[in-house]
Amino acid sequence: GQVRFPLLFRFNEKPFLAPFQEAIQAEYPRVAQEQQVAVKFSGKGVEPAAETLWRFSDRTGSWSAVLGEGALTLESRRYTSIHDFTGRFEKLLRAATKHLGVEDRTRLGLRFVNEMRSADAAKLNDWAELLNPRFVGFGGATELMDGTIEHAFSEIQSKRPDGTLVIRHGLLTGTTVETRGTDRAGDQGPFYLLDLD
Repeated sequence: GQVRFPLLFRFNEKPFLAPFQEAIQAEYPRVAQEQQVAVKFSGKGVEPAAETLWRFSDRTGSWSAVLGEGALTLESRRYTSIHDFTGRFEKLLRAATKHLGVEDRTRLGLRFVNEMRSADAAKLNDWAELLNPRFVGFGGATELMDGTIEHAFSEIQSKRPDGTLVIRHGLLTGTTVETRGTDRAGDQGPFYLLDLD
């Protein structure tokens, strides 16, 4: 989950950030500074840009609050329910309002990246038995059902009254998320991706 807000001009001042860090320290005691590198394309050409981020993580590394100059993100590698996730996100938003002065938002987003794996699924036929073929679009691919699919990917964008829903899905190999110390190193085989943003 991520909320974007107008830039915090005092973001690089540690005394400004300290009350926020202290407010969330019980749940997110591990702190690390990170650099996010981006590339900006403009009329002047390609310009590299770097942003400093503060990552506040729990002791297991399963939950992280990432604070940037214009965004606050809650990441989870493993959560039990959406209620758990939204409860944690609400606490972070309250702390950002109280200690950082964040009152306006420019964007509020929620993204789910799910990698579904099955040791018995190698062919499209196998995946068609595990997943709803109407959603994943396997119905018209009978000629391909017996082959081993290495890559099949689709993206759908739906404009809705409450925002834009983006669904990325398909058969891939490896992983789509950056692995961390607590992640399983063995998740490198075929999987079905369902990425909702």
